[in-house]
Amino acid sequence: MIPACKSPFLERWFLLYTRRYLAQNFHAVRLLGSLPAFPPDDGLPLLVCLNHSSWWDVMLGIYAANDLFPWDTYAVMDERQLKRYRFFARVGIIGVDRTSLAGARAFLEYAGALLKNHRRALWITAQGEMVSNRTRPMQFQSGVGHIAASVGEFYFTTVALHYEFWNERLPEAFLSASPIERVSAGDGAFDRKKFVTLQERRMEAQLDALIAQVDLRDETAFQTLLSGKSGISPTYDAVRALSARLKGERFSAEHGDVVTPRWGRGPRK
Repeated sequence: MIPACKSPFLERWFLLYTRRYLAQNFHAVRLLGSLPAFPPDDGLPLLVCLNHSSWWDVMLGIYAANDLFPWDTYAVMDERQLKRYRFFARVGIIGVDRTSLAGARAFLEYAGALLKNHRRALWITAQGEMVSNRTRPMQFQSGVGHIAASVGEFYFTTVALHYEFWNERLPEAFLSASPIERVSAGDGAFDRKKFVTLQERRMEAQLDALIAQVDLRDETAFQTLLSGKSGISPTYDAVRALSARLKGERFSAEHGDVVTPRWGRGPRK
């Protein structure tokens, strides 16, 4: 296992970098509805489960965790991957050896000590591998239940991520967050398997609802968290902007600003 060794300076710098990187590669980052109500600062940690369909989940998760949720954030990565990207340990990423029982035990002990009685958040891609957002049934790794039991008392939420092209050259990134609930897993009544199964079904419903709203392409259902790039290319857009200015016309690089009604659906005369 590779423990996190946070640098506050690097963490702040990387959040700024992440915002810029997302804005360069997505037309917008959008939140369905609003963020859940946050509980009072009673010192309890937060466990967050993400779906995992894309490489972008890590970057979008880092942005959401640090910009939207008021907890000291940590996340999990495969140990072999973290060895390739050691920098991430400096921003709170923990490397877990998923190939051995000893590695799993070491992580559970570390996670328990890291989170118990601390206002810290642990974000995990619960599926453990990249899976299409439309694959059903959704399956979480059993380790989610073991982490819950090791922490004992905590808050829990799921964050669903999805990506789609709408009207612009660049894709849109979408997320939603479920209500935050308080969980007591420190007594003998806690059933790890039932807990994992319950969260799988909840995440399925949450992701289905997110995809359904994305398919409707109704911007009013979302809050725009980050606005990214628009247009075809800097050179061509500059020519279009100059031409519009010379004609005294308004210029917009947004392709979606011009919408032609479908045939037969235009206004009646």
